[in-house]
Amino acid sequence: MDGSALGIRLFCGLLEHGCLAKTGLYEALEPATMFPPSAIIEAVHLGDLYDLPFFDNVVKGVLPDLASRDSYGALAAYSVAHRMGNLKLAKDSLLMVTEKDWNPLSLQSKIVECLGLPAWRSLVCAYTN
Repeated sequence: MDGSALGIRLFCGLLEHGCLAKTGLYEALEPATMFPPSAIIEAVHLGDLYDLPFFDNVVKGVLPDLASRDSYGALAAYSVAHRMGNLKLAKDSLLMVTEKDWNPLSLQSKIVECLGLPAWRSLVCAYTN
């Protein structure tokens, strides 16, 4: 398999369990740590590589759980939904951001890198317009 260790573990865990909580990766993160959207995106690519048409639906089922974890999880879920082109999931994920005075322009550079520039740019455009 080609990918990061986290992406491969996530792919295999989602195939086996179908939810993020049972993969063991969810609890391994510190509470104030963003779950890397790149790992979920790698898992989606592995699902495409191995021609598993149902895997996108598995990921779509995981994103609401990730978004409900905290604001970082909501941003990670938004980033993945944005990359998958699912606007409803992206909007629902952003509604889970719990910080009151939230501004995408004030995000730390590490978080912007983790989100990916296209997802961050769409947040900035939506926030400033």
